Amino acid sequence: MPGTAKSAPKIMLPEGLERYIYESSGIYLILDEKSRIVFINEEGKSILGIRGEECHGKNWINNYIPRKERKKLSALFKSVFAGNLKNVRYFENDIISADGKIHRIEWKNTLLKDEKGKVEGIICYGTDVTIDRLAHKALVEGEERYRKLFNSISDCIMIYSINKSGFPGKILEVNETMCKKTGFSRDEIQKLGPANAVHPQDRKYVKAIHKKMEYRQGRISYKTKLMCRDGSYFPALVSLSNFKFQKLEMVIASARDLSGEIKTRDQLEQSEGRYRLLFESVGDLVAVVRAGAGGMNWQIAEVNGRVKETLGYTKEQFVGLKLKDIVDGGKSEFNLKMLKEVIKSGKVKVEIGLKSISGAVVIMEIRGYLVKSKGSLEFIAICRDITERKKEEELLNEQNRLNKGRALMLEKSAFETAGKNEMIEALIKTAAEAMGCSRAFWSEIAGGVNHFPVEWAAPGLKKVMGRFKIPHHNEYDEKYTAGIYNADILLSRAGKGLKAIMKTVLPVIKKKLGISEAMAVPCYINQKLAGTMVFCSEKDNFWTPAKQGFARDCAKITGMAVQKMNLEKSIRAGEENYRLLFENAGDPILVNKLEKGGTPSYFYEVNETAIHEYGYTKEMMLKMKPRDLIADYNDAHALQIIKILETTGHASFETVAKHFSGRLSPVEVNVHQFNINNEKRYLTTVRDISERKKMEKALLESEMYYKALTEESSDIILVVGKDGIIKYASQAFFKVLGYTRAEIEGQHISRFSQGYQKGRFTDIAEGLANGEIVNAEHRAKTKDNRLVILDVTVKKMVDDPVVNGIVLNMRDITERKKQEDRMKKVIRELEHTNAELEQFAYVASHDLKEPLRMISNYLDLIQLRHKAELSGEVIEFMDYAMGGTKRMFELIQSLLTYSRIGRKKTEIAEVELNKIIDEIKADFFINVTGRLEHGNLPVIKGNKIEILQLFNNLIGNAVKFRSEKEVLIKVSAQSGEEDWTITVEDNGIGMERKYAERVFGLFERLHSDAEYPGTGIGLTICKKIVENWGGRIWIDSEPGKGTRVHFTIPQRREAND
Repeated sequence: MPGTAKSAPKIMLPEGLERYIYESSGIYLILDEKSRIVFINEEGKSILGIRGEECHGKNWINNYIPRKERKKLSALFKSVFAGNLKNVRYFENDIISADGKIHRIEWKNTLLKDEKGKVEGIICYGTDVTIDRLAHKALVEGEERYRKLFNSISDCIMIYSINKSGFPGKILEVNETMCKKTGFSRDEIQKLGPANAVHPQDRKYVKAIHKKMEYRQGRISYKTKLMCRDGSYFPALVSLSNFKFQKLEMVIASARDLSGEIKTRDQLEQSEGRYRLLFESVGDLVAVVRAGAGGMNWQIAEVNGRVKETLGYTKEQFVGLKLKDIVDGGKSEFNLKMLKEVIKSGKVKVEIGLKSISGAVVIMEIRGYLVKSKGSLEFIAICRDITERKKEEELLNEQNRLNKGRALMLEKSAFETAGKNEMIEALIKTAAEAMGCSRAFWSEIAGGVNHFPVEWAAPGLKKVMGRFKIPHHNEYDEKYTAGIYNADILLSRAGKGLKAIMKTVLPVIKKKLGISEAMAVPCYINQKLAGTMVFCSEKDNFWTPAKQGFARDCAKITGMAVQKMNLEKSIRAGEENYRLLFENAGDPILVNKLEKGGTPSYFYEVNETAIHEYGYTKEMMLKMKPRDLIADYNDAHALQIIKILETTGHASFETVAKHFSGRLSPVEVNVHQFNINNEKRYLTTVRDISERKKMEKALLESEMYYKALTEESSDIILVVGKDGIIKYASQAFFKVLGYTRAEIEGQHISRFSQGYQKGRFTDIAEGLANGEIVNAEHRAKTKDNRLVILDVTVKKMVDDPVVNGIVLNMRDITERKKQEDRMKKVIRELEHTNAELEQFAYVASHDLKEPLRMISNYLDLIQLRHKAELSGEVIEFMDYAMGGTKRMFELIQSLLTYSRIGRKKTEIAEVELNKIIDEIKADFFINVTGRLEHGNLPVIKGNKIEILQLFNNLIGNAVKFRSEKEVLIKVSAQSGEEDWTITVEDNGIGMERKYAERVFGLFERLHSDAEYPGTGIGLTICKKIVENWGGRIWIDSEPGKGTRVHFTIPQRREAND
């Protein structure tokens, strides 16, 4: 029976013969009358890929012969042992080795007979002729390929001999093209002869051509007309090549039909006219640009009429110009870059400026397409004017830059604590960089002279204004008294006359610095000139309306900042300055003290600005406390502010003020503590920041969004300075480590780390490359001294103007690390258990299979020796016993196969699924009518034996559970991002969908063994193989409509352990 090992009768051979056979280089095989293996030598085992005695007793035909040849070979064996076939000495067939390879074996056979002449065995000596047969097949196929190639050539081919006179002789061979073109048959052309195949007027010329070939080797070409069977002729280009074959002079003549080329030439002339019409009528400027020697010096070769309206040139003026001369800033590097791009991709798309005939620059979008003409390199350039579009884009980008500059200046003016000049320098620098200026400075008038205490210069430029002192022009006072502050921007373009206060300053600047344009922006505080901001540019037409508006805002922001600084300075200067500032301040000011309980008292002094701003009368305000003016007032915050005042003497915060009308407005509050007669007093300055808030809103929207994400994130996010001091910590930091926000303020990160010192952290921070991200595991300590393991990602952002520090993203992986340790321990235990189970499986399978072999052998022996004595009922019972033994053996084999899957590292190689399907196709259609179809299946990475086992099970099930219709099985594959999805589809009996999961269970069967024999483990093995690959398998089926089994295979796999 297939796959069942049985003991075979021992056939005795002489000792010397047996040793010779055993050591022979060919296959020596002895089979008994049931085609069981009695003996096989080492060479045979090597070719079959088997070891030891495992093949002894196995059925040769059912185990080692391809399925498609088994039926024929079984019939041959029966005839030999029945004595009906005497001559089986020579035979040839395929065998299949353990690794699935097919070998072609040529056999020489000798019959073994007993004393009575009865055949009891056969000795087979086999030689592996696989390579010989493949070589013969290749030779036959090579001849056939030559013949197909010769007949598939599109030109007419003749091979003919040369006679002793040097003229064309007999035609030996012509191809099918020659016959089709001329209408003659092969025999007719051979009778016609080479000389008569051409037009009569060309025959003398052709003979002269052949005469010339006697004196030189090589190839000769000429034009003529070839004759057709209907008497017509067609133009042809004939090429002759002479050679010798078996001492005969031979000529190969190939003739190319020129009819198409002549027709193409006519069409080309028509196409040229259509091209010229299209070239001139297209709406864009189109030019043909040709490369000079070495791919340099691109030159205009042709242009359409659009060049006049686009660039102002006539065609005659434009053609011949070099590309580098008309490209704005054109250099040889531009040509090389364009050349490389065109040659690489065949096309290019660039935006460049072209100089018009007037010198103005026109921004063009150019699409270039490579063409080759008469050996030169050309490309067609289609140019579209996008000047206006680029201007709109530049204006939009400029507006975005200026908006960011406004926000940054507001931030600096609100929080800058340095001196006046330092603050002005920071604001001027921010404004100049936002506008793209080359220089900027601050001018003040003192003693009738313009001074320049603050100056900023772009990188690479030196500051020079500090040494200048320019006499102030008297016109200034006249203009000022006329209300010049209402026209707060004065422009000077390219040295044209100045109209106002900078009349004496700007000409000096232009002369000394060589600038093209300058803009002076007077800065006023309470309608008094505090100074002038001057911005310089080296570009023409620099000052757009957007920049002028931005400059006005810069002056206002600078004025407010200087006003704030002056106000704070006055408060600190003393009572006299305080009173002067109090009465003239542009912001509301309120004064109060503390009550006995330590809470803020009533205001005892308010300025007119406060009364005007909030709409209350002075009497009403003197009866109010801070809680009456602050919408979100709370005692805890008030006590915190008082504590800060006790420590630093100054506190600031933002809140919402309540007006008499009920309106609410955001305000910035600055509180200063001072003493009068040893009693603490509090001066509060309130500034309406409604406009600033509106301007900040757009900037902060994205920040608030990401901050919300940060605070809600389970990951810890820390921002620390270059010195290691914590600047920001997300909410997750406090949840994981147990500290409060107050406890970490001003603290070094090393306080919360194990193994990190301050100096060490600074070294790490300074060693980070800009933008580089570093990952590491870090051990931190909680407030209660517990150890927490964190996965840390560190990124240096010290150059970022917003972050200005180092960002640490940390995730608590303490539990994960503990789980990993537990998993490692469990894995080690499982590996030990699996090793024991694998050993048990091998021992158990051996111990279970041994009794089965004994039962099977004895039942065989009883049938062999006592069959004539047994009744039909006993024989029936013995058949039942043999069937049960077989099923039990197959069940044990399947269980052992199931247990081995995934146990050990398997060899991963490229497997062609097309070949796998073709190899097993014939195995299932010996006694079954049907078709197995597959498309172009992929080459996958996997273990070939497992893949064979998988498809054998799936296709075997499709055949087993077939319906009454002809079997049709389809195998297809679909590629995904990471996996192949393979589908095996049949038209069999199908099943209900509720069983689609159940059938993958061990020993799960939907039919009895009598209906459909099997072990119930095949799909379980398939599931384990697929899942061991990292894939999945599932079934889609309906009763009566067939079954589709799908499974996935990763496109990249490594050997599994």
